[in-house]
Amino acid sequence: MTRITSVSSHTRRLPEKAPDPFAPVIEAKRATFARKWGVEIVSANDDRLAKPIADPVPGPGRFSLFEHNWLIRSLAKLRGAE
Repeated sequence: MTRITSVSSHTRRLPEKAPDPFAPVIEAKRATFARKWGVEIVSANDDRLAKPIADPVPGPGRFSLFEHNWLIRSLAKLRGAE
């Protein structure tokens, strides 16, 4: 004879957590902070935070040391310092 065990006796429940005693205090402080500084408190999953960041404006690439030297010399020539 085989022994039959019901599945429900093997399921594991997560322990129940006690409510956070400081939660009302923290919420009150958040509301006071938002009122004081005039900011809107949002959660981390707010849709406005998920907006993509714009690509940087395309511009010239990095200059080599030779190109920097050439630009400085050309500016000096324009000013008449050389």
